[in-house]
Amino acid sequence: EAAFGGRIARANYGMKVYNYDNPQEHMFKLLIPKGEKLVKFSTKTMHEPLGPFPPLTDTTTQILFGLYESDTVPTYISDASCSYVASVVVDVDMSRPFSQRRYTLSINMDGPVMEGYFTDTSGKKTLIRWSSN
Repeated sequence: EAAFGGRIARANYGMKVYNYDNPQEHMFKLLIPKGEKLVKFSTKTMHEPLGPFPPLTDTTTQILFGLYESDTVPTYISDASCSYVASVVVDVDMSRPFSQRRYTLSINMDGPVMEGYFTDTSGKKTLIRWSSN
């Protein structure tokens, strides 16, 4: 049975977003509002993946997706109400031209652990599993 089945988000969940104006201060982008059914979010991203996300530069070899939670919806992940949940690092396909290095993320909560697919513009999918390690 799905670990997330009928669960309701107990907090606001968001992802760590690079801040071009201040690279030292990462931003919080809301993904799942407090009170939303987790399976609803999972279904939505499987049909309409998050992104596309480009690498920061043409020499960026990995993309990190960080998941955070907060009782409020903070602007920055450094906010006192914001807590780290999990992250995943995915390698960038450096053999593709920089203009084609765009990736989407879908999150699946139908199993015992949160996992998803990191998909590049050619359709190549990489299975990812979120870990709080």
